[in-house]
Amino acid sequence: MIRRAFLLAALIFVVFILVGCQTVSGLGRDITWSAEATANLLEGQ
Repeated sequence: MIRRAFLLAALIFVVFILVGCQTVSGLGRDITWSAEATANLLEGQ
């Protein structure tokens, strides 16, 4: 029973880590897009 509880906790931990990584990656893409859009606006393109 304890073994199953540890396995479940580890699985939940891994899921949260994966979701967090995707969120940070998505945020990074948003920042990159915003910077490029700002640069294009300032250059007059």
